[in-house]
Amino acid sequence: MSMSLEAAAQAMREAMRETVKRHSLWYLMQGILMVLGGILALIYPLVSSVAVVLFLGWVCFLKVRVRARAHEDMCIRGQQHEDMCIRGQHN
Repeated sequence: MSMSLEAAAQAMREAMRETVKRHSLWYLMQGILMVLGGILALIYPLVSSVAVVLFLGWVCFLKVRVRARAHEDMCIRGQQHEDMCIRGQHN
């Protein structure tokens, strides 16, 4: 059964409206928390700077760990990793 493009677009719009209605309280709470976080960042710039640096540090650390694990898995399976092969660092 196929739908016309306009009928599919209408179904998608209706689904989006229902989803926004269903989660509107969460959107409101998120907005309030973000405004409060921004106000706190303005009041305590040193604390917010340290928090951002720690957060980005952990994101970078986890990215390196995931990438290293993926490379390790490829080496175990005998597959070659593209960027390592380009530089000639892969055995």
